[in-house]
Amino acid sequence: MPLRILIINFEMDRLSRAIPYAQQVVNLLAQRCEQVVVMTSRVGSYDKPDNVHLELIPARPWGLPQRLGGTYLVNLQAYRLIKQHRIDACFIHMAAHWSYELQPAFRLTGTPLLVWFAHGVITPQTRRSVMVANRVITPSPESCRVEAKHIHVIGHGIDTDIFNLPPMQPQRNSVISVSRITPRKRIDLLVDVIQALRAIPGAPSIDLQMIGTIGNEGDQPYDHVIRERIWNQGLENIIHMKGYVPQKYIPHFYRSAFLHINFCEQCAMDKTLLEALACGCPVLTSSEPFFDLLKDYPEFIVKDLNPDAIARQVLEIYHKRDSYDRAALRNLIVGRHDIHSYVGKIMSHLEELVAQRRL
Repeated sequence: MPLRILIINFEMDRLSRAIPYAQQVVNLLAQRCEQVVVMTSRVGSYDKPDNVHLELIPARPWGLPQRLGGTYLVNLQAYRLIKQHRIDACFIHMAAHWSYELQPAFRLTGTPLLVWFAHGVITPQTRRSVMVANRVITPSPESCRVEAKHIHVIGHGIDTDIFNLPPMQPQRNSVISVSRITPRKRIDLLVDVIQALRAIPGAPSIDLQMIGTIGNEGDQPYDHVIRERIWNQGLENIIHMKGYVPQKYIPHFYRSAFLHINFCEQCAMDKTLLEALACGCPVLTSSEPFFDLLKDYPEFIVKDLNPDAIARQVLEIYHKRDSYDRAALRNLIVGRHDIHSYVGKIMSHLEELVAQRRL
């Protein structure tokens, strides 16, 4: 019997700067369910299927700010929707804090709860979110650093219809970075690597295409530091800060790129690196969650964070750029980290939780 599910997430917007795929996950789940009810904090550009019911989570429930306890009043909304739409199970996508804040509604209705969690840092609040769920799914073991039997690794969900194998330009001298401008992403190290490349005698002319904006207002000072460093080092004609680029246009940049670089510190499995591989683009990363995936490509793994050492790795990949089998790189993603298999795994876990409830 097709399920009736409640989904709770941050936003529904295909033009979102942070999570444009959230609405796609909802739509693909809706194709497999009788009905999907969505509770979300923001709605932007979204074409709603007929079997999707959408409700905004109020910023001030009953006039009380969420940070002053208003979040718990959202239980009334969740309870009403679960009862009104005869919900079988709830899936919380990324907005993990609702896992414990809506526990009264879930317990009163007996609704099983599946939570998607993907973050390299565990706080007491996120640990609580993980532990109260009936089941947790995560892209890699490093993406949910909690020891618990109800945590399951399922991989990521890359839109391999958008991130495919684009036709390549004859000259590929660009390095690409798709990342928020925030200290955890170590953009300053990336700038230093480009500077180190310039200092290598006889090195080819390599430019950096940097896609992304600040994560929040608190990252603005770091953005200023990065821009000032670029100009102080005379890299303004080599490093191109593109800012926000809609997701569907990002694959265009891989036509001229021979390498995607990601130096995220204490990160979970970063989706942008998987998107690069889906486009058949080699990658360079210091992120531990990718070490097993890239075990057949040791030159893609950064162990020494010295900019000069990384610059030499960049040059090694540059000289080998035409020898990589792009289809083989893409096959690291398809079937393991693509959006269609991802949604299928979510459905399997939801169906198991509902079956256990009905026993």
